[in-house]
Amino acid sequence: MNRGTQSVLRLDGSSEFEGEWDPRVLADLLTGEDLDFWKGRRVLDIGGNTGGLSLELARRGASVTISEPDPYKNSIAKTERIIRRSAVDEGLNLEIADADLFHCHELDRHDTVLCLGLLYHFRHPQLVVDYLSALEPEWLFISSQTHPSDDLALFNRAHLGILGRGHLPDDTVLTGWHPTRALLVRMLEWAGFDTPISLTADRYDFPKKLPGATNSSYYKAKLLRPVNVEEASRAYLPR
Repeated sequence: MNRGTQSVLRLDGSSEFEGEWDPRVLADLLTGEDLDFWKGRRVLDIGGNTGGLSLELARRGASVTISEPDPYKNSIAKTERIIRRSAVDEGLNLEIADADLFHCHELDRHDTVLCLGLLYHFRHPQLVVDYLSALEPEWLFISSQTHPSDDLALFNRAHLGILGRGHLPDDTVLTGWHPTRALLVRMLEWAGFDTPISLTADRYDFPKKLPGATNSSYYKAKLLRPVNVEEASRAYLPR
């Protein structure tokens, strides 16, 4: 098994590349009961990992762009040939771009954006969510590791209540943030999204997660109005 990666599956469900996460579990989680949701959609999968999930969504009728710079050559670099061959053999609309998150505005516009398992890797998570809003998707699918509290709070990943001792070097000061579910919902609303729809049960908070899935909390949200990232980042909020 290749840890930290999605499996890539053949049409019959057998594994062509064995990873830690099951792309069909993820695809079913995002799809829910609307089995026709992906048909005709233009999807941008930001941080698409090995492309296993993107491949499954393309099989469900979407035109998908995988945005994955893979600086450490431990994800799409291992599976690109498989993904490209599968797309050709199955007649799928599937492309691979090396744009990182904050260069995705340079790509063509997509009506559906996926940002799964990225938010907590950044030091300024609200900036990430605001940027996703500025891409002006109709729908956003986002996942994060969330902290089990009802407060509107962020918890640093180095906090011993989140990651056990020895998981990170002792001199690590800031490694990104785990929001509570309550805060993640509020962050999406601040960025102009409608009331987000939770796709995973509320009992799933880090380290709990759905078997086969990457993160503890998955949400689907429709964009009401895009925000101006620069203005939002400089906003002064008086008490």
